[in-house]
Amino acid sequence: MSSTARFGAPCTLAPRNPNGTTDGKQNTCGAYLCIDGRCRSCVEDGECEIEYGAPTCGHLLDTRWPGNRCGNYSNAGASPAIRRQDPPTIATKPPARLTVEVVRTYPHSQQAHTEGLLFHDGELWESTGTVGDSQLRRLALGTGEEVAAVRLDQDLFGEGLARDGDRLVQLTFSSGRALLWSMKTLERVGEFAYEGEGWGLCHDGKSFVMSNGTSSLQIRDSETFALKHQVDVRTTGTLPFRFLRLNELECVDGEVLANVFEYRELVRIDLASGEITAIIDTRNLLRHADVSSDAIDGALDLNGIAYVPESQHYLLTGKSWPRIFEVRFVDDPLFR
Repeated sequence: MSSTARFGAPCTLAPRNPNGTTDGKQNTCGAYLCIDGRCRSCVEDGECEIEYGAPTCGHLLDTRWPGNRCGNYSNAGASPAIRRQDPPTIATKPPARLTVEVVRTYPHSQQAHTEGLLFHDGELWESTGTVGDSQLRRLALGTGEEVAAVRLDQDLFGEGLARDGDRLVQLTFSSGRALLWSMKTLERVGEFAYEGEGWGLCHDGKSFVMSNGTSSLQIRDSETFALKHQVDVRTTGTLPFRFLRLNELECVDGEVLANVFEYRELVRIDLASGEITAIIDTRNLLRHADVSSDAIDGALDLNGIAYVPESQHYLLTGKSWPRIFEVRFVDDPLFR
């Protein structure tokens, strides 16, 4: 059995892998894939959504990344059906490749399972999602202290959060209810109904933009929350997987920044066309000592984006992370 997975190759689980799995089972794609240094199935529900073949080892979104941290895995027995294929030639410009430069950090409660984040008038607002204990929180950014909070009904799981004027709209995961809150009093002032799941939410100044865990963005009316149309998110270039499960959103100047569920890159989307204009690698945030698999019990999911217009910086955090990072986006030196 090979001790090192071939760069970019599908792989099957070796007898001694970091997760302790020894069954060597294959998913519906035919084999596990080497993703970010781990042998994983295509997606959690077992449906293969790899567009051009297997992601490369070590870097989810770049076929040129030379790192290969899949030394515990073998590519023996991988299904030829999902081996890497050359993507079609596309003439348009590929997405810019960016990374994050940390400006400063702020404390954040690890009891807060971040699902939505926004910044307004010097304060931070957060929607948390926990079974039986979801909240809407107002925070002092500098100290991380909770200024005010309200708990949702126990049967509601908090999700994305957006501001429209002096009201906040908070999605719920599977209840089909968007809760309306007064920013001044934190009182419930109404709610909207919608079909399907609610994941991320932002407001572009005219309409709400909502994600539901797919590769589409829903444009919804500000007054009624009725669905106006959908924008299919797409990309050019040679990205090795289809962008699914768009999560937390932030609307900024006609573009949308989005978390992608279970990935550590952000995508910047042109809202008019659905084109991905940039991919932002955030994995260097995990190099901080208190944001690691050991420090936060494996909860490495990046989730939470808030724009600070005064500095043009972004606030980023993750589910149950102990820190919020103020960052600026800069060119990724690997792509210069």
